[in-house]
Amino acid sequence: MTPQPNVLQAPVVVSSVQDFDALMSRQGDVLTLDFSATTLTRPAGMVGLLAVLDWQLRQQNGQRVDLLLPQAPPVCAGWQAVGLMDALAEFCHWSADPVENMNSAYSPVKPLVNCVHFRDSSAVERMLEEMENRFMVELAGYSSLLQSCCGIFSELTANTIYHADSNGGFALAQYCECDDRPVIELTVADSGIGIRNSLAKNPALVGIDSDCAAIRQAMTEGVLPWAISTAVWAWPTSQTPCKGNRNATWQFAPAMV
Repeated sequence: MTPQPNVLQAPVVVSSVQDFDALMSRQGDVLTLDFSATTLTRPAGMVGLLAVLDWQLRQQNGQRVDLLLPQAPPVCAGWQAVGLMDALAEFCHWSADPVENMNSAYSPVKPLVNCVHFRDSSAVERMLEEMENRFMVELAGYSSLLQSCCGIFSELTANTIYHADSNGGFALAQYCECDDRPVIELTVADSGIGIRNSLAKNPALVGIDSDCAAIRQAMTEGVLPWAISTAVWAWPTSQTPCKGNRNATWQFAPAMV
């Protein structure tokens, strides 16, 4: 008997990992993710999805995930341009030929770091080199932001490698125009233990009773996950005008599972 798939309809606008909360409870031999009606995907949603799929693969070995591609050509082109198709291929089978509508030349976004599953510091170094090269070639007018972006990206990926207790993480950095303003988005996600459980390794912090409280505590200067000199950094989503570019915005939008 052919197994019947569970179908999860992706929203029209995919903006956060919470859009895929239902994935955490889906059971069965086949799961179908239907993006056919999706017209916009933000990095926090898609990179968060990769972390969810990674978690699910480790929890439910043998489940097949089929993916129905978006019908909107700009979305498909954007996925191809930033490497999402290759990243999703680690977990998904295509329910249709992915070649059609995938010309990245028509993408509304430009990658600074292609979407990748990273597992060690060497991979992070390669990503930072990629970001620097693309800044110099494609975003020379915003080169003053390079040091800040690399610093943020470095901290986020280090958190995953050294504190998450996960199978690595997923990262994507991109540039796009949003409401006629340039936006840089840096997104890192993993399916690790989370900030709350990381801080709980410090006996003085075992009383933290919620994820929100853990994030607030992690923002406190000098807070450590355990009794060694390694700080834990938490990261809020923020949007701040770029110095020297009145109409420019950088947007820091990580996804956490």
